Amino acid sequence: MPNSQANAKMGLISSPDTRHYLFSDLYTHVTMANTITLPDEGGEQAGHNEINDDKKYEAPLTYEVAVGDTIRFREGYLTLGSIGRVDKIQDIELKATDVAIGAKLNIVSNGKQYAAEPIYMIRNNNAFDFSRKVDDAGIKLRFSKVLPQQNKVEITVFQQPESAKPYLVMRAIQFPFVNLLWAGTIIMVIGIILSIFRRNKEIKTV
Repeated sequence: MPNSQANAKMGLISSPDTRHYLFSDLYTHVTMANTITLPDEGGEQAGHNEINDDKKYEAPLTYEVAVGDTIRFREGYLTLGSIGRVDKIQDIELKATDVAIGAKLNIVSNGKQYAAEPIYMIRNNNAFDFSRKVDDAGIKLRFSKVLPQQNKVEITVFQQPESAKPYLVMRAIQFPFVNLLWAGTIIMVIGIILSIFRRNKEIKTV
């Protein structure tokens, strides 16, 4: 389990790790890492400072979808599983007159599955939306509009540029037959010690 830490003054500080086997040793070391944003519980992150945050993504694409429809993006696809009311939005206390709807999305990217639920809220005849991020898939999702006449909703997809995706470069080196090397070294040391004792004994005899 090699690990690395980004330090503002010293740059990337990496701690290597080794694994020992009968016929070889494996040495691993993180040599480069892009800034990684840790997701919150559930693999999602609520959008804060949306205007500035949107600049980190490519131009958004908007889709009108119904339940069961699929949206494809560069790294995979997502499906609208269901739409339903929600009782809580982060730390916002909902009033009786508020209407909050969540779009449950199932995301598949690079063979892995994720879940996200962007939320659309109406308060005092004003519409608000709360985006959700899936950083491992490099996307941010926004439930931007309800289309009751078409029985659809509007989902906006933001994708990270290729260069902005989190990544790391790890070097792994295998050292074969290291145990034989250590065994030979130990045998050589034992032989030297025995030869010293024998030489001393011969000198005392003479």
